[in-house]
Amino acid sequence: MAYEIPILDVSESCTAAVTQYRLVTISGAGVKMSTGTPVAARPLGVAQMTGTTSNVIPVRVQGITKVEASTAAITRGAYVSPTSGAGSTGNTQLGGTVKATTSQEVSIGIAMTSAAAAAAGNKRYVSVLLRV
Repeated sequence: MAYEIPILDVSESCTAAVTQYRLVTISGAGVKMSTGTPVAARPLGVAQMTGTTSNVIPVRVQGITKVEASTAAITRGAYVSPTSGAGSTGNTQLGGTVKATTSQEVSIGIAMTSAAAAAAGNKRYVSVLLRV
């Protein structure tokens, strides 16, 4: 089961719809869900609540946080990186979720819990020690 140990959250204004426990990136004067490839994503941290345009939300930048997993399996101890694709507030695991990676360079942290593979629409969370 995913857990959290907060160290540092920052407050940011949303420039678009944001889903709780997904990666966000800087966009103008605020944040939006991360949708770029792992190399281009440059996430700031993980949204700690859902928000719409102009809402101010907390973004976890240090500590251990829950993060929504992609449809692929993630094992404890794996490096995790952002998924790419259109950010969706619906039942997809594209944009802002995490997947296992072997590349430390694009990693946003280390999975502290595991998640089995699942079909799209099944929300699953892993605890990640952030290293953004």
